[in-house]
Amino acid sequence: NQMIAASPSLSKGTMRRFVPLVACSAANAVNIPVMRRSEMTTGITVCTKDGVEVGKSPKAAVAAVSQVLPSRILMAAPYLVLTPVLMSSLESRGVLARFPFLYTPATVLVTGIILVFSTPLACAVFPQEASISIEKLEPSLQAKVRNLTPLPSELYYQKGL
Repeated sequence: NQMIAASPSLSKGTMRRFVPLVACSAANAVNIPVMRRSEMTTGITVCTKDGVEVGKSPKAAVAAVSQVLPSRILMAAPYLVLTPVLMSSLESRGVLARFPFLYTPATVLVTGIILVFSTPLACAVFPQEASISIEKLEPSLQAKVRNLTPLPSELYYQKGL
């Protein structure tokens, strides 16, 4: 934010409006692994396709976190990108100059409309249930899976949001 403010060409344009997107993405990149660190050490439940629980896998938890991260950034991107673009467009047309009291309600309205559509779409892009190959699991779980009939090639886990 300070770098953009120090540069006259960046601070006057719409570039300054995208600082929250970068900040939100960086915060998600730090927050999600920190909040789910216990899952990454103890593991998350992995099951067969039929729902039979096989055990807990830290490797599946790491895979889940790595899949949740882009999903969260994708979820935030539409309103952090489109809202500044639309508000900048309204400013350049002089609408907000004539009616400055509409700035906050217009921002809230635009953001709300974008969220109504973008959040479900972003959640749908990445399925809630994910699979992991048996070869990528811990040796103890691989041994458990070898005793199952029929022998599955992959296990499933809930990756979370």
